[in-house]
Amino acid sequence: MLLPSAEAAAALPARQVEYLTRGVNAISLGSGKAYVNWRMLGTDPASIAFNVYRITGSGAPVKRNTSPITATTDFSDTGITTTQSTTYFVKPVINGVEGAASDAFTLPANAGTAQYRTVPLQIPAGGTTPTGEAYTYTANDTSAADLDGDGDYELIVK
Repeated sequence: MLLPSAEAAAALPARQVEYLTRGVNAISLGSGKAYVNWRMLGTDPASIAFNVYRITGSGAPVKRNTSPITATTDFSDTGITTTQSTTYFVKPVINGVEGAASDAFTLPANAGTAQYRTVPLQIPAGGTTPTGEAYTYTANDTSAADLDGDGDYELIVK
């Protein structure tokens, strides 16, 4: 396999990528614990790190990690007050400089504990085909895509 020369590689157009947000997400693990995760973007430099912030209720943001996170895009938080809403956001750290905050994700007060998030469905009513056969709707396949260009994935259920 031949690799392009440096001149030829420089002449290639820049890689086109879709716009995505960090996609911060959190779930309650119970006992005052939460699991927070976010996206690494294809345009992030290899040396990127992250700081995780938590807001309890209407309080001020508090940085939760002691040093920038470099090995993963997740964080296990402890000591949350489950009777108040808990909001998380992350800030990238590049070359020691903290960047702008991501969009935030809020766990509501008294959020249930689970290893997943549920997605409510609006299931259409069943009916009868023109040949007289009864049918119902059953969700059995899901795809994710950013349909409206806002940087967040929507779920398409078929």
